[in-house]
Amino acid sequence: MLLLALACAPDPGPDKNRPDSVVVESETSESRPGESRPTDSPEESSTEREDSPEESVDSAPVDTAPPSVTDCFAGIGSPLDYGQYNPVMNSKCMGTNNQDIQGIQRVVFVGDSVTVGTPPTSTDAWYRNVLAEELANRYGLQKPGWDWENVNLIDGTTYVQQSGDFMSCAKWGARTDDLILDPHKQLLTCLPEADRHLTTLVVMTSGGNDLFSMLQDVQNGVDEATIRAEWDQGMTNLSDAVHYIKDDPTMFPGGIYFVFANIFDLSDADAAEDMARCEGAALIGIDDAIRQPLVWELVGWWQVQTLALAMETGSDMTFMGEAFCGHGSNFDNTAGRCYRAADAAVWYDFTCEHPNDLGHAAIAELVMSVVEE
Repeated sequence: MLLLALACAPDPGPDKNRPDSVVVESETSESRPGESRPTDSPEESSTEREDSPEESVDSAPVDTAPPSVTDCFAGIGSPLDYGQYNPVMNSKCMGTNNQDIQGIQRVVFVGDSVTVGTPPTSTDAWYRNVLAEELANRYGLQKPGWDWENVNLIDGTTYVQQSGDFMSCAKWGARTDDLILDPHKQLLTCLPEADRHLTTLVVMTSGGNDLFSMLQDVQNGVDEATIRAEWDQGMTNLSDAVHYIKDDPTMFPGGIYFVFANIFDLSDADAAEDMARCEGAALIGIDDAIRQPLVWELVGWWQVQTLALAMETGSDMTFMGEAFCGHGSNFDNTAGRCYRAADAAVWYDFTCEHPNDLGHAAIAELVMSVVEE
């Protein structure tokens, strides 16, 4: 089964060209005490103020401190204790800001079907391809060809792994154990020793298929101890993969940056009947599992641990789960925990598992917000 995102519907949004903002505003744009005022005209300065004591042109410095994670996600979904790790947020509340990403010579994509891209979303809308275009323009990279941009529908990978200055080892259905373990070893395959002198950016989505496997276990009545152990192992696999990249700087003499996402939030679906609003809900078959408290507990734990991993390794995490919350099948439920606006666009395709054009555009924006800061 491909990556699970648990709430979706045909896109009713009025804007088909780009996602609505994924930023959670934490303050208004009105002037604050101490901010500079517009300069007076020369006429006013020489007449009305001629006899007045000279005023200082200096003003108190504008607060440029990054927003807190609490400010960023107030009111978005169930509160998670991200603050215990004191994350440094980027200015748009889209991700952390631990790396000063610059001088990229090579870009590697790993992970699951969200990164590979899936029909019915158009190929040119897949976030991987959107990012390839933007990163190539930003860093002067050689752009990939058609065979890299498209997917082999039989094996769920790109037709070629490498094209131009880009590589992709992502695969449909991949879980965290596919990152450095047999048989796929995505990171080892796409980071060959011969290319490690090049300054490299690694981009990844992973963990959604681990979630789907966990939901299947819950649905099938697997005992809680086993479910917890397997879920913990999934996070261990993710942690091992990131530490493999970041722990030994001598292994990548050209320098390496890592940007990964947390998993899709369980979006707006609080119960099985909410899932029924999505055309593809019957294909998933885990409606009852969604309602189990154990699922919500474990998903929340995963999100927090993913952030902890970014902080301890000096990597960056995008808040994909928080961004997508409120863009699922319950987007118009004013009592929903992620309600944004009556016309909020849906970011999932009809399968309930993958982003549509707007969702992919949002993921690309999340990653670029981290790269640019």
